Amino acid sequence: MDSEGLLQCPYDKNHMIRPSRFPYHLVKCRENNRHVAKVLATCPFNARHRVPKQELELHMQTCESKCPLEPFPDEAVMQKAEHFSSWQSPPCEENWDEDYSSAPKPFVLNEFGNYQPYSSHDSVDGQCAPGSV
Repeated sequence: MDSEGLLQCPYDKNHMIRPSRFPYHLVKCRENNRHVAKVLATCPFNARHRVPKQELELHMQTCESKCPLEPFPDEAVMQKAEHFSSWQSPPCEENWDEDYSSAPKPFVLNEFGNYQPYSSHDSVDGQCAPGSV
């Protein structure tokens, strides 16, 4: 197998893994090497980067996965605030004070109103249903 393109496992330096399998290997190898996992930290910019905890600050400053966080210019923020401040909510069509006594009764599970559920012991014209004892 070509060793180019393989990534070295941070938990076991003898493990060389294909990039497509690397995230899965990290999870499995972390469980198998808990003593090493205790001293490694995960990079907040790329979860595949595992570095010693004492080197995390340096890694974060130099990480190639770090994306620059540039603040918005004040003009853009003010334009967005003006856009949203002119919005008005539509009038409410509900009237919570309205009397709902004429509304149909809501469905309640296992409530039958004036009706009783059918049972095989029910009789038809005073006789037992066929097959009932």
